[in-house]
Amino acid sequence: MVEANAYIALFAHPEQESNPAAGVLALFPTDTPGIRIEHVCDTRGTQSDTIIFENCFVPEDAVLNEFIIPSIPDWLAPEEVLANLHYVAVYLGVGVAVLKAVTAYVQNRQPRGYAQPVADHQDIRRRMAKISAELEAARCLLRYAA
Repeated sequence: MVEANAYIALFAHPEQESNPAAGVLALFPTDTPGIRIEHVCDTRGTQSDTIIFENCFVPEDAVLNEFIIPSIPDWLAPEEVLANLHYVAVYLGVGVAVLKAVTAYVQNRQPRGYAQPVADHQDIRRRMAKISAELEAARCLLRYAA
């Protein structure tokens, strides 16, 4: 999944901070020299990339110094929505893709003995409309949260 992104966001410990839980956000391109990506499949069969930094230099302009966090754990607890927003966007995209695939399937599926595709069946239409409405509501909530 990392290759699909233009930038990598990385929390690192700022040198000037004495608190070991402090962090600063760096935002830099995925094609920065010294970055290596190892693809790993976890126990669920999903891809979990590992990013390895070898002799990697992060330019000063990539570090968001105005965004120094005194304690990352204390910041993450109330800001969990921000930390997980990208996951929500990914799963919303998966849901939309599934809806498109199911829509194409029911439009083309015509069981033996039926004069029209199952998409013309009232209950199938109701279910598809409900899924579509729920995905649209999720999209609106995601935009509001962002």
